[in-house]
Amino acid sequence: MIEIFTMLLAILGISSVVIFHELGHFLFAKLFSMPIKSFSIGFGASKSWLKGGIEYRLGSIPLGGYISFLSRDEMTKRGFPNTVKTFNEYILWKRIVVLAAGPLVNLLLGAILLFSLLPSETTRLVPKIANVSPSSYAESHGITPGDTVLAVNGHDIKTRDDVITQIKLSYMDKDISFVILSAVTEESYSLTAPTSLWKGEGSKGLGITFISKNDTNGDPALIIHKKLTVFDRMVWTSEYAEMIFSTLIKTIIQLPTNSEARDQLGSLVMLGAEGTEAAKRSWPEYLLFLAGANFMIGLVNLLPFPFLDGSQILLSTIQGITRKPLPAVFEKTYYFIGGVALASLFIIGFLNDINRYFLG
Repeated sequence: MIEIFTMLLAILGISSVVIFHELGHFLFAKLFSMPIKSFSIGFGASKSWLKGGIEYRLGSIPLGGYISFLSRDEMTKRGFPNTVKTFNEYILWKRIVVLAAGPLVNLLLGAILLFSLLPSETTRLVPKIANVSPSSYAESHGITPGDTVLAVNGHDIKTRDDVITQIKLSYMDKDISFVILSAVTEESYSLTAPTSLWKGEGSKGLGITFISKNDTNGDPALIIHKKLTVFDRMVWTSEYAEMIFSTLIKTIIQLPTNSEARDQLGSLVMLGAEGTEAAKRSWPEYLLFLAGANFMIGLVNLLPFPFLDGSQILLSTIQGITRKPLPAVFEKTYYFIGGVALASLFIIGFLNDINRYFLG
């Protein structure tokens, strides 16, 4: 029973991300008095009603939703005067606002969720090494207990959590660089390790263990205790969004040449599985999952790929600058190539999920 509840919770959570996305489009289109044909929450057999000339639908399958606009022919049949504009006839900036409103609502919702989950104060430990495993990569390269990690891949490190975060962000890199302060010489030295150390079952990374709370003995030099102001929480929220965005862009760039990047792809199956696992753990974990899902959906839709909001913004902007319709051959080529690329990514992600959750 609990398993079914958490699965339903994950599905409803994912659906809410898409619903809020479409709601963003809808609210701004309504604000600009654009000719909206219908607004639907969910798909499948639906209950519908007409209000203010707009058909509202409530689908039996609560997975997302959509908004559609009246065409010129539909407006003529309904008796609209010719002075009333279709969506594509509206001034450029209003169309861009409506197109961008969906992704921006997702980003705003993700930021609100994450901001609300952040604690008012935090305690972290400095990235000081307590133990080095025998015959490990760390031991063979001169790392000793008492050494402190200063930087990973060029990013300054303040806490041991920062080390873990930067290693996770570097999963597609060939090597990971470290700057470490020696406890013996009190001088810093550099170390480069292959990412293969962190991959696969039983992987041990460098073979180091950081200090725990029991190792600090209350030493304030080893503990970073800070009360978080509203500004601190805003910065953390923006850094989280930036981390997701940079990882997303990095993955997309490396997809054609990096098999590990392709292996990270997933479909709605993965999203549902991760949501279910988060719901099992705790409410904060589930809300954190929803925050991440909102960031991901928002950022993906701002990318200039065909059929996404970003592509409509790009094409509308080009038309607005040139003041000419785009050549038909350009649009057909753009949508064909982009459609094939998106379909390929979907298939790869779906096959990865089958292997990940059913065959692996």
